[in-house]
Amino acid sequence: MKKTIALFALTLFSFSLFAQDEVMVKDTLGLPKEEVKLALSIGSVSGNDIARDSYSVSATFDFTYLTRITSNLQAGFVLSYTNLFNDVEETTLMEEKDKKLMSLGATFRFYNNSGKFYLGSDLAYGYGLGGDGGLLFRPRVGMDISNHSGVSITYADINDEFDLNFVTIGYEFTF
Repeated sequence: MKKTIALFALTLFSFSLFAQDEVMVKDTLGLPKEEVKLALSIGSVSGNDIARDSYSVSATFDFTYLTRITSNLQAGFVLSYTNLFNDVEETTLMEEKDKKLMSLGATFRFYNNSGKFYLGSDLAYGYGLGGDGGLLFRPRVGMDISNHSGVSITYADINDEFDLNFVTIGYEFTF
């Protein structure tokens, strides 16, 4: 009877050691607990005819705070400033030259097992500086070049007085 109890206790103890070992391995291979990222993106305006005829180039500056949820998932918030440059010399339909948006919202990134490539998205509300604003949806694909830098490609859709869409490529610094 003593041998059976000892064997049962040894079996339970070895399973718990293995489970603890596996958790430690996943934790050491995971993402950093917290990250602050600054990004600059430049792109081209797409979308309906009014948007393409009115704006040509977009520039976006992002401040992103991310925290690790699981070993492959980060979530946080993003604060962005976007400037859509007007390419029409004489404005007939639009009074303002450039469209400026400040947005605040949630973001997430799902990394692959190597921790280099990710898919993510931002969902925010863009406040128009000098006018209307709208809901901003921005899916992104990116790659970390090193521990302190990376590149990303984004597609942004802003539901404003007319749909504003733009595709950007950006460089981000991680602190």
